[in-house]
Amino acid sequence: MLCYMLYPNQETFVMCLKTSHIVHFVLFLFILLGDATVTHSQAITTIVKAAEREGSKWQRHTPGGETSCALGSKFQFYTREASPEKLLIYFVGGGACWNGTQCNPSTNPTPYTYRLGKVNTKAVEVDGILNVNHPENPFADYTIVAVPTCTGDLFLGDNITEYSYKSDRGKSKTITVHHRGYDNAMTTLEWAFEHVPDPDIVVVSGSSAGGVAAPLYANVVANHYLNARVIGIGDAAGAYRREAMQGVALQNWNIREVIQQHTAFADMDTNSLGVEDLYIQAASQNLPNLELYQVDQAYDQRQRFFLSLAGNQNPDVIGLITENHNEIRNHDPGFRSFLIGGYEHTVFTSPRYYFFESDNMLFRDWVQRILDGEEVESVYCTDCSRPELKYSEIDIKILEKMKELLSSEDRWNANDRYPRNENCRRPFRGLSLRCAITRASEEVAETRRRFPLHYAFLYALHDYNVEYNGNDISALVRFNNHPGRTYTDIMQLIRTVELEIRSEVG
Repeated sequence: MLCYMLYPNQETFVMCLKTSHIVHFVLFLFILLGDATVTHSQAITTIVKAAEREGSKWQRHTPGGETSCALGSKFQFYTREASPEKLLIYFVGGGACWNGTQCNPSTNPTPYTYRLGKVNTKAVEVDGILNVNHPENPFADYTIVAVPTCTGDLFLGDNITEYSYKSDRGKSKTITVHHRGYDNAMTTLEWAFEHVPDPDIVVVSGSSAGGVAAPLYANVVANHYLNARVIGIGDAAGAYRREAMQGVALQNWNIREVIQQHTAFADMDTNSLGVEDLYIQAASQNLPNLELYQVDQAYDQRQRFFLSLAGNQNPDVIGLITENHNEIRNHDPGFRSFLIGGYEHTVFTSPRYYFFESDNMLFRDWVQRILDGEEVESVYCTDCSRPELKYSEIDIKILEKMKELLSSEDRWNANDRYPRNENCRRPFRGLSLRCAITRASEEVAETRRRFPLHYAFLYALHDYNVEYNGNDISALVRFNNHPGRTYTDIMQLIRTVELEIRSEVG
């Protein structure tokens, strides 16, 4: 199943057990505009349960006390103990809500994760910084703390709020939401402070909702670990600029009292709050051990979605990101950022972490240099309409296998029956384009991991007027199933992708 081409709106946190002794604990942070029944936090629960059954070092914690998920269910966080000198604290994404319609869990699409619960348990192999078995993962030997969001408040809330909304039949209803993101975060940090008392390096990162919170908690951590290097890196939240967030009712989360508990943020105007303010205030203490960074994708459609919810018509995502970068750097000259082309949402816990690049700089290498203590420069995409991709020999081998699988017209199936044949294993005649990519990847690499060539195919579809905006397994299906589509079209698309890849790999 080529699930790596799922819409980012279907947040997929999944795990792969390649053998009985290798467990991949990873979070696949694709979220966009659709069904959110599989959520960041829900998926963590399933993954960790599976990991625990396999004897993994991952542990699940249910702290109780003031912690809670949005609708009153128990909050849980997850840890993997390794090196006591290296600590990664990762705030998982999960959206936000600030009115009754949004906070109603039956809203479709629901804009936030509201509980930890059961999810689809299909085993799928993905990549990212939480895949501790990936050979290029710089955090493989770190003690890791994963903090789910399930409170709809970007880890910044400390309130119980009753919202009103209209049902589908027009009846007035109410819902009580436990905006306890701050309590959840601080309780998790207490575990880290107790169990990793004297680290040399601490990375505080987060994606999406976690990317908003990352600078605040990086400051909190830097104030606690005064003898450690503390690196704060926010992912996929750089467009939430102050003037674009006026429609967010932050008072419903009681942010003022949260902010005022921390010296660097005590004087902030919580009636007008953007992610740039959190970065600027986090740096305002001039803590010598704190470094701040940010990564985004230029036309991130999930950020665009939330900016629209906040009342912005046709929000200029890349423009807002650029303005924020410039303002943060004016206040914090050491701040650095990385802008990747394309429409995807989040990179840290996605396979994209290992092969996305900008201006010939691999994002993973940029992060590695930061961890190594090297000074880095900000990196920006040149053609920001699509990401630059780092190809390898494995991409060429997969292409060769695809051509073998589709070596004649009778081996091509013009009717891709997705989602009925989602894993491409049912005995229908021939293989669709999507299934050819899936089967070739599995046969060549013995994995369902998403490789750079998958993105190359999706972006190449633009030449056939099949739009791919960073969220689309259906783009391949639409291309394959389009009336009048021919075998010649399929092979021409493969040749186009092959030419691009061979021009770089040689």
